[in-house]
Amino acid sequence: MRPGDNVKPADKIIPSCLSCLLWLIFTVMPVTSVALDTFADTVSYFGGAGDERTTAVASDDLGNIYITGSTTSTGLPGLVSGQSGINGAQDAFVSMLAPDGTVVFSRYIGVANAISIFEEQEQGRAIAVADDGAIYVAGSVVSVSGFAGVQTTAGAYGGCDNGNIDGFLAVLGADGALRYLTCFGGGAADYVTAMTLNSDGSVTLVGYTHSDDFPLTSLAFQGLKGDAYDASTDAFVVRISPQGMGADDLLFSSYLGGAGGDRALAMTDDALGNLYITGSSSSGSLASAVSSDTDSLSDNIFVTKLAPDGVAYLGPAYVRSLPGIDLSYGGCTMGTGIAVDQLPGGANSQRLFITGRQERDDGSGGQYSQAVIASLDVSGDGTWNLQTLSGSQDQSGCGATIGHGIVLDGNGGGLVTGVTMSADLPAADVTGPGAYHGGEEGFVTRFDADMSLLYTHYLGGSGDDAGYAIDRSATGPVRVAGSTASDDIQDTNGTPAGGVDVLSLALNADADLVVSVADQGPALFDEPMDFDLLLANDGPDSSEAVVFELVLPSDFPGNVSLPLSSCAPVATGWICPLGTLPSGTQVTLPVQLSSPQVGNWSLSYSLLGSAYEPHPENDRGQFDVELSSVLPLQIVDGSKGAGISGSGALDVYCLYLLMAIFSYRNLRYPVQTV
Repeated sequence: MRPGDNVKPADKIIPSCLSCLLWLIFTVMPVTSVALDTFADTVSYFGGAGDERTTAVASDDLGNIYITGSTTSTGLPGLVSGQSGINGAQDAFVSMLAPDGTVVFSRYIGVANAISIFEEQEQGRAIAVADDGAIYVAGSVVSVSGFAGVQTTAGAYGGCDNGNIDGFLAVLGADGALRYLTCFGGGAADYVTAMTLNSDGSVTLVGYTHSDDFPLTSLAFQGLKGDAYDASTDAFVVRISPQGMGADDLLFSSYLGGAGGDRALAMTDDALGNLYITGSSSSGSLASAVSSDTDSLSDNIFVTKLAPDGVAYLGPAYVRSLPGIDLSYGGCTMGTGIAVDQLPGGANSQRLFITGRQERDDGSGGQYSQAVIASLDVSGDGTWNLQTLSGSQDQSGCGATIGHGIVLDGNGGGLVTGVTMSADLPAADVTGPGAYHGGEEGFVTRFDADMSLLYTHYLGGSGDDAGYAIDRSATGPVRVAGSTASDDIQDTNGTPAGGVDVLSLALNADADLVVSVADQGPALFDEPMDFDLLLANDGPDSSEAVVFELVLPSDFPGNVSLPLSSCAPVATGWICPLGTLPSGTQVTLPVQLSSPQVGNWSLSYSLLGSAYEPHPENDRGQFDVELSSVLPLQIVDGSKGAGISGSGALDVYCLYLLMAIFSYRNLRYPVQTV
């Protein structure tokens, strides 16, 4: 994974469709059963006989896929040696899949016979892959003092017996073998939600805690929980070096919070190692230093920046807030995904992109909520550039639409995934394969550098579905992870295993190939007509293996030549392999046409590549070629000269004769027929 793409899942904001894991590994999309493969390259179900919910996804440059989440299945596919089944009613799990979606290995992480009230809290929440192939997984497991918890590895920082719920960090080899596992936390519940890998081999983890005795280090920038009330939470920042040195593995730990409730829900880093955290906060003391509209009684989306060592808290100058309203619906406003883009201008020139949900006042005493995509210049004045995603089911209370994960596309824009119950989200596909199918539905929305929405595809079938996490490696496609209870999605690998399964997709790139014809004036009848076809990619991504094809009608009596070196004649016309057509580029394709006969013919064309095409009407169709004699007036003899007589009659007849001798060719284009 690359700096800026380390996007982590949301807090426990899981809709009622916890039953099915939709795992989408994207390369971009359109939908009967439901065919997602128009915009997705590979589609695969994954799971056992129970329910799986994936909450985080990562990928490597070879195209392998890594997922974590929770499962109730007694036997996941591809269990590692030494594991025969689930430890309790629900475990965290980690699985590696090959690029085609086949299972490489699976591993459970959980406690046997855990106290049922806490069992549902065992889940993986963050995953990342190091350059050496090591797999890092973090989340939460049941941990009760005096109770035999998860077995840690030798030399781990701490045991899994601190309180109700502990955070955990595990390191696996590329074969799924456990190299390191430690737990950390205080006497109450502690939840890990996000993670980044650091250049020195250490790991930074964030989350939130109910514990007022959370383990801290001497360098902590906040040594006390902001609110001692157990039901309230503070965010935390922890850095661990998984070296097996016991207590020395804990490099840094601090609270991050104020007098209200604060939760860190997502984190990313930039190329310099700076850390950016987002989540929810109702503490005015955390966010009000630079945001005059922060209300300490409201939940707010907050973002804060830490120095590369994770220890130096850069303070109020690097805290920004996007406000919500009151807590009447349990805290709807939250940042759940974050990504960072480096801008020209130096070390402090970054643009942050955040997704989540924002609750707002409807102006008449009620509330509504909306999913948000927000961007913010770190060195700016704190002004947010906001794009909203809401539909007809989001008009009251804590609505049904929320963005969970965000990833950048390398062109200044990005993609967001989440869940909704609205069939009319902005820029939604309403009739194609990416259309809404009912109930809770996952979605992916793409936006450009100006925050304009390019499209929204719904992800799922007839059951409840959701998108929770999204990732992109340096060389691979975009991948989305979520949940699905739908068994009617056409897939390329595997079948539904029962209950809620993981569904994985590798999305195609997004291009928008366009063919147009340059203006062409008349030509003499006995000379070839030259004109240009303009082949452009107006989409956000490159399209590979682009091929232009020109098909001639079988009765065309003349000759057509495409004098581009890559073009070659075929039985039906011409084929021009063009290779890769990058975003924003245009190729000029010269055409020469001649015919010994007059007439009208339709020439068909197509411009196709590997990327998904949201506007296929632009890259295929036809244009008409008309070769005709020009006779504005009929030639007649002198006695029937249409009233032309006298000394000027001869001149007019000469003009008629000249116009009859010459012809012109007229190119009429493009008649768009798909």
